[in-house]
Amino acid sequence: DCMTMRISTLLVFTSTICLNAVTGFNVPTKQIVCQRNAGRAPSQLLSAAPFFFADERRVADAQSKEKTVVIAGASGYIGRAVVNESVNRGYNTIALVRSIEKIKSEEGQKLYGDSYDGAKLVEIDVSNVKALSDFMSTVDIPIDTVVSCLASPVGTKKEAYAIDYQASLNCLNAGRDERVNARHFILLSAFCCRRPLLQLQQAKLKFEGELAAQNDMTWSVVRPTAFFKSVSGQLEGIQNGNPYVLFGDGAVTRCNPIAECELAEYMLNCMTDESKCNKVMNIGGPDEPLTNQMLGEMMHKAAGLEPRYAYAPTFVFDSIINTFQILATVSKNAFLEDAAEYARIG
Repeated sequence: DCMTMRISTLLVFTSTICLNAVTGFNVPTKQIVCQRNAGRAPSQLLSAAPFFFADERRVADAQSKEKTVVIAGASGYIGRAVVNESVNRGYNTIALVRSIEKIKSEEGQKLYGDSYDGAKLVEIDVSNVKALSDFMSTVDIPIDTVVSCLASPVGTKKEAYAIDYQASLNCLNAGRDERVNARHFILLSAFCCRRPLLQLQQAKLKFEGELAAQNDMTWSVVRPTAFFKSVSGQLEGIQNGNPYVLFGDGAVTRCNPIAECELAEYMLNCMTDESKCNKVMNIGGPDEPLTNQMLGEMMHKAAGLEPRYAYAPTFVFDSIINTFQILATVSKNAFLEDAAEYARIG
């Protein structure tokens, strides 16, 4: 309602003013979100799942021509890389997308380029398990592996459970259908699921549990750290003369970003490498972890500029998150609950 929107707008506006007052700079909100996402990868936390570095190379499959790989979430950043890797390996590659028209449009050509060359584009609603099963049962070359690169674009509870959980479960159940009998399932999860704080992390974990509980298909769960794309979100701002925003002292968190092509290689190696079967694997790039300040130094160097930093205390954002959550709890308002979740993601 109008009052809810006014409160939310006021809080967001207040947070921006607080940040600008603390740092002395006018910092775009887009930069804040990218920086805080990059710092969320808890690379120093212990976990039962092993941690791997993506320094391996493509594993050859002599039977690639006789296998079909179906990739859900193929229009995403990592999904496109997996499609390209699958084609390069010689698999019959099927890319599931929401809109072929969008991909083939002028805007889509600029965004996606030749990402789908050699693959078959299929427009399908992944929320419809019957449609998925019916389609997969008609594929001529038997489906060997189903890959889910699905991820909620916004991260609210409703979206996360509809996509990160239910849509991935639909893909799994379609692969398990007796008419399909796919052999293996690969899930693109997230490193931050080790310590789930967000709805999207909890939704992914719920699906991981469903995946591990079934025994119709073997499976591999790959949890990458940050991507180069996610940690480079402030580069444009630096090029425009803005300072690089650091939270805390700039060294409280570290991440080990991984290139999309290396991640795609690792994921598809799960098809033929038995050591990756029925396992949850945390994976990072081959280099040492980077602090936020180190990332800032790299970006300034790439832009040919002297480093400029703006430091923002984390308590400012903690206060905003707590305020949203209190209001959401008291009012039981879904809009405010989503606002609190957006703040936690940011």
